[in-house]
Amino acid sequence: MQDGRLDLDYDAEFRRNWGLKATGAAAAYAMGATGRGIKVAIIDTGMEGASEDVLRNVSPNSIDLIGERSWTSERPHGAHIAAALAAARDGNGLMGVAPEVTVLSVRADMDRPCRFSGCILSGVDIAEGIDYAVERGARVIILSLAGPKRLPSLEPALQRATKAGEVVVVAAGNNGKTQAGWPARYASDPAFGGMVVAVGASARNGQIAKYSNRAGKARNNYLVAPGDRIVVSCGDLGCERASGTSYATAYVAGAVALLLDAFPHLDGREALQLLLNTARDGGRGGVDGVYGRGHVDIAHAFAAARATTESLLATAEPQPGPQPGPQPGAGLQPPEAGPAS
Repeated sequence: MQDGRLDLDYDAEFRRNWGLKATGAAAAYAMGATGRGIKVAIIDTGMEGASEDVLRNVSPNSIDLIGERSWTSERPHGAHIAAALAAARDGNGLMGVAPEVTVLSVRADMDRPCRFSGCILSGVDIAEGIDYAVERGARVIILSLAGPKRLPSLEPALQRATKAGEVVVVAAGNNGKTQAGWPARYASDPAFGGMVVAVGASARNGQIAKYSNRAGKARNNYLVAPGDRIVVSCGDLGCERASGTSYATAYVAGAVALLLDAFPHLDGREALQLLLNTARDGGRGGVDGVYGRGHVDIAHAFAAARATTESLLATAEPQPGPQPGPQPGAGLQPPEAGPAS
């Protein structure tokens, strides 16, 4: 890592994943933002199969809530989310959207065979994982999971997390339905204070992927992000790609982390609101039931954050008090405040 700016040594790594350009992430890197110092929890299947450029950013406080397991088949879903989020920028393989963020991996998949549609997590285990993430200082929590039913057993933990200021980023689901699945649909519930954001997947053409669940009732806290054919690992024989709203959560969580890194005065609520307010419209105009607030736009969010920061600095600039000697009416011009630094 040099100074956070793109250069020729790392350009190929940047270009390998189309989602980085599509979200305008280069604007964050140009300011030196990498997610350093920001902890993002991924409650999923752990880091099985993760490459070295991912593992170097994984916290030693990561945990498997189940403990000893009888089913030992590799389950790389969590590692792939972590790669899209946090693969280090080292000139090899791939690069995550926030390449110096700290990943707190909370493995919570049940100790049983995974079905065709994926591994299973219980509401009780997810709730335990959320509490663990809050206790260990995560600023953002990724729930890259979706189901058809409300999960009352995780709601108290979700409330504790959002009241503590955590941003909870949840996959909308991959059933092509008009409504986001659960727990993403909690994004529309005022009990969580607007701190839950549902995330749909976009394809390379910028359109929402056919399989992605739409915003529906969660439209006011729903974003679309790259999720189709995302590079999730690279090796000697080439790179592996995967698709789904799970991978889109990495881009939204990474965008929050980049904002919190670059603008330390922001809290999670403010960072999320910036992303919602600056999202690139993808529907018929304005907030809608398909794209929600629109496609995440890191470059636009950073421009808005910079403008707000400069405005705050100008407002806080000390104003000159009464000056001794002749007053303005006696031939001197009033002193001018200098530019905000």
